[in-house]
Amino acid sequence: MATDGEERVLLTEPESDTPVPEANEKTENGEDRMETLSAKLERFAEEIEEDAESNYKPPTEDPYTKAVKYMEMHNVMQIFQHLTSEIVYHRPLDPLNYMLEELQRMKDAREKQAEGTSS
Repeated sequence: MATDGEERVLLTEPESDTPVPEANEKTENGEDRMETLSAKLERFAEEIEEDAESNYKPPTEDPYTKAVKYMEMHNVMQIFQHLTSEIVYHRPLDPLNYMLEELQRMKDAREKQAEGTSS
């Protein structure tokens, strides 16, 4: 069966007759058998999860989101939209001056409205 003086070995046969202990068995001298890699990974994942839960800090607000909220709160986009539509519609010779005057009119109207609601 063997050629050139070599002995063939079936690779599926165990090399040793020593039984491999199960995960919950103790070794012959009564010590707990070493923890398997999968058990270590499982335990490590649980420890990380516990740490993450105990040290959780809510994320800081994204600067872009913070800016958008500010602009929404003060209606900045609507103001620019109004100014742009006014310039396109009226086509003033001096758009900058026209926008400044329109902003002043908007400010006066807001103050007048605030006076009306407070009295």
